[in-house]
Amino acid sequence: MNLHGYTERFDKRDQYSASAAIGIMVGVGSTSSQLVDYSSSQTYMTRNAGTSWKLLDPEPHLHEIGDHGSVIILVNDKKPVKEIKYTLDQGRTMMTASFPSDIKHSIRFRYILTEPNGISKRFALFGREEESNQYVGIFVDFLPMWGRECKDEDYELFYPFGENTCVFGRKVSINLSFSFRFYLTFIIL
Repeated sequence: MNLHGYTERFDKRDQYSASAAIGIMVGVGSTSSQLVDYSSSQTYMTRNAGTSWKLLDPEPHLHEIGDHGSVIILVNDKKPVKEIKYTLDQGRTMMTASFPSDIKHSIRFRYILTEPNGISKRFALFGREEESNQYVGIFVDFLPMWGRECKDEDYELFYPFGENTCVFGRKVSINLSFSFRFYLTFIIL
């Protein structure tokens, strides 16, 4: 896996992961023998700290991670769009949400912001509207999508060093949650 670094991105703060999202990384790159240019790259993610990678989207996207990795939001940063892509189950399934009808024109996004540690379910997206060239902000709230407390079956074990590997005489495992769906809220800033 060859990934583009932060120096090649418009938003230099954009990182591969968040401290609360153990084992989860998202990046733009290629699986070829050498890194291809950004506009020809694809968006990938890993749930096991880079041992294996999954294609999230065949185009490069800005991304942000929230809720300890359960929520991942993607938005195309190479062309104006009227939608976001997201997952609520650590990349197992990707969904698309179109913007409300009061957003008349496509937006070319430059930033996705959330709480820095990756624990929030709320995101702010900023970009320029295609027709008017005005800056636009959109607030996306995934919080209403959780309708109950997590139960044991909402978690899976993650073995950072492999299931049968001991570190300092102990087998290490971490409970990671994945999520469920209800509805999505957009607010235009």
